[in-house]
Amino acid sequence: MTGLTGLSSSAACMLLAVVVILYVLVGGMRTSLIADYIHTTILYAILLTFAFTLAFTFQASSDMLSSPAKIH
Repeated sequence: MTGLTGLSSSAACMLLAVVVILYVLVGGMRTSLIADYIHTTILYAILLTFAFTLAFTFQASSDMLSSPAKIH
């Protein structure tokens, strides 16, 4: 926030806390937990997709990385 808007770090931290408190008050704790669960699920799906894509890409293209035993 500081680099983007010029807002001081202290004010940015306070603004973040106020926004989160308002979000929880308006939507309730259940809404916050559901949103966190959905975001975490999406992030894990993206992480696993990238990990498997990299693993299979390197495995197919490199003789040194063709198996865990050769890597070790």
